[in-house]
Amino acid sequence: MILNEGLDPILLPIKLNLMHEDLRLSIESYRNLVNEMYNCAVQNLRGALHSNPPQIAALLPLIQLLLLGDRVKDAADELEKSCIVLNNSAEPFRLRAKLMESFAKNQTSIISSCCEEVLKRDSTCSYSIKTLIRLHKKGDYNTNNLLEMLANHIETVDDCGPNIWEELAICFLNLVNASNTCNYEDNVSINMKRGLDSIFSSSKKIPELFCDGKILGTWKIRHRWWLNIHFSGKNILSESQSGDYRLLTRKAACACHIYRPEFDYVIKVHEMLQKQGMNDEILFLRVHMKNPLSEFLNLGS
Repeated sequence: MILNEGLDPILLPIKLNLMHEDLRLSIESYRNLVNEMYNCAVQNLRGALHSNPPQIAALLPLIQLLLLGDRVKDAADELEKSCIVLNNSAEPFRLRAKLMESFAKNQTSIISSCCEEVLKRDSTCSYSIKTLIRLHKKGDYNTNNLLEMLANHIETVDDCGPNIWEELAICFLNLVNASNTCNYEDNVSINMKRGLDSIFSSSKKIPELFCDGKILGTWKIRHRWWLNIHFSGKNILSESQSGDYRLLTRKAACACHIYRPEFDYVIKVHEMLQKQGMNDEILFLRVHMKNPLSEFLNLGS
C-alpha cells in the first residue's frame, strides 16, 4: 500500500508516508497498527454488506479499510463476490476494475469485462469508457465492442467532447480497413484457384459486425435519431460559434461513415476548415471521406 502510488484515490483516499527510512520497518509499523478496533470495523462492514438485503453502502468503506490494512487479496475477493451478489449495481464492477488496474494490469480481459458491465448499468461512466479506449489502443480490446460502448455513451452524455467522437470515427475506419483486408484476401484466394493473377472483384464486403440483425437495426435507428440530435444545421451553427473545430471535424468524420461523405454536415465542416486554413483537421477528415463505411453499408435503407 505504501509503494502503490498509482492506486485510485477512491480505493484509498489517504496517502501513507514512510514511518522509517527503512521501507521494511515502515511496512511492519503500519501492519502493527491493525488492532482489535480495526478487525471489529472490518467485521461490522462485512456484516452489513452480506446482510439480507445487502447494504451496498458498506462496500466502498470495506474495500478501503481492507486496503489500508494491506489486505489486497481480501479486497479482491470481496469485490469478485459483490459483482455476483450486487450485479444490479455498477459500483462493484467499477471498483473491481480499478483494483485490477492497480494490482493486476495484465488481466485485461477481466478489466475490460468489468468496464463493459459498468457501462451496461451506467453508460455515462467516463472512467470505464476511457479505460476501454486505452485497452483498445494497446490491442487488448475488440473494435466491435468499443464501437457499441462509445455509441451508447454518446447517447447518454450531453457533451462527450471531441475525444469520444474521434475514437468512434477510428472504430469505423478500423472496420472499413478490416473489411478491405478480408475482401482482398478472399479475392486473392479465389483468383489463385482460378489461375488469375491480377483480376480482382470490386465487390464490397459488409463488416461482420453489421451482419448481426439486431446491431444493424440499432444503427439504422441511430441513423435517423442522430440526424436530428447530433448532425442538424442547428448543431453546425452552435458548434461553429463555439469555435471547437476539433469537435466539428471528429463529428464530421463519423458522419462520413454513418451517412456519406457528401452529407451536408460533412461538406459544411470541410468548407469551414478550408476557410480557416486548418490543414491538420482537413487531413484527418479527408481520410474518413475517402474510406467511408457508408460505401459498404447503407444505414438509411
